[in-house]
Amino acid sequence: MEELLKLAPRHPSIASLAREIGVRAGTLQARLRAEDPENRIVEALYQPERGGDPPGFHEGPEGTASVTSDPSNSPPAPWKPEELLKAHGLDPEDWEITRVRGNRWGNPGEPMHQLRVDVIPKRLLLQIPDLEGWSAPKPRPRFTPDPKRHITISDHHAPHHDKVFHRLFLDYLADEQPDEIDVNGDLFDFATISKHREREGFAQGVNECLESGFHILMDYRSVCPDAIIKLKRGNHCERLLHAIMDNVRELHRVRPAGEETPALDLRRLLHLDRLHIDYVDEEWDRARTRPSAKLTIRHGYATGKNATNSMLSKLAGSTVQGHTHRLSLLFRTEHTEDEDEPTVTRMGAEAGCACEIDEGLGYVAGGEPDWQQGALLSYVWPNGDFLSQPIVYVPGRLLAPGGKRYVA
Repeated sequence: MEELLKLAPRHPSIASLAREIGVRAGTLQARLRAEDPENRIVEALYQPERGGDPPGFHEGPEGTASVTSDPSNSPPAPWKPEELLKAHGLDPEDWEITRVRGNRWGNPGEPMHQLRVDVIPKRLLLQIPDLEGWSAPKPRPRFTPDPKRHITISDHHAPHHDKVFHRLFLDYLADEQPDEIDVNGDLFDFATISKHREREGFAQGVNECLESGFHILMDYRSVCPDAIIKLKRGNHCERLLHAIMDNVRELHRVRPAGEETPALDLRRLLHLDRLHIDYVDEEWDRARTRPSAKLTIRHGYATGKNATNSMLSKLAGSTVQGHTHRLSLLFRTEHTEDEDEPTVTRMGAEAGCACEIDEGLGYVAGGEPDWQQGALLSYVWPNGDFLSQPIVYVPGRLLAPGGKRYVA
């Protein structure tokens, strides 16, 4: 009851108070009849002379808030919304105003006036990253007798990608100038719209994830202007679609008038067309690319330390996957009746991860996962032959095929 007495001055009615504590108004009234026969709660309710709302800052559901002026302590001229926010310690640059309501009553010569401003943190609003006037040249096809160089990099989990690894990897890309870069799923983490419990330090919002992932892609395009870059979703990327489908299904395929691309499609949110990045728009566990007739790249769904063996047992040909955050290569030889090619060697590979591995992104018990940071370089010949080699990142050093080493 004492806690209710503290809350009551912020509310003009029992119904308003009931909403804050999360019960039905009738339930609260029944409790007050039994426990508050002196009507202390009702007397403590905020009751302006006519109309109005309780003054001050009030938190709403899902991070929203409202700020209401005090009619008995107003400036000579009515408040402006931005001034009222500042008066309550809120930076207007951090909040989006969703509604403004004014109220006026009393003596016409000296009226009482009140302003209520409803706001939501801008970090909770879905925002498209700003290209800041940057534009990418359209990649030019390259014709060479040399084998095609294809790089697979997975699991950035932005904004939790390893920043030093990223910087050294850009140096490597600038030197290598690969023909293709396959961003193989889980570019984003999207922890706040997952079903996992949020962990301190690992609960960045959707906008921060999108902004961070966008700049990773923009960096790749900047240092490799002629490379074919492809983007696949991973299971973490799919969280955005699941959040829409579970909560506002009607917005799933909503489009701006006269346009084909849905408003909340990653193609639009990441400016993929302007970055000249090919988007593999398929479900995360089905999406795949094929740099060779003999090699398939998937985000992957096999887990555990036998993932490569599982791929070789369940899938045809050779397969590279991300998802496990591990680096590995496993080869299996099969014998055939073909006299020209009596054996066929297949490969199962895991492409490592580009994310920070300390503390296991908040998902791994104990925070010490057996993950390896890195990527995979594959040389692909016109007949489909290929050779894959790991690019390994250890703290402060990137170790790449051909004896290349990049040090922070």
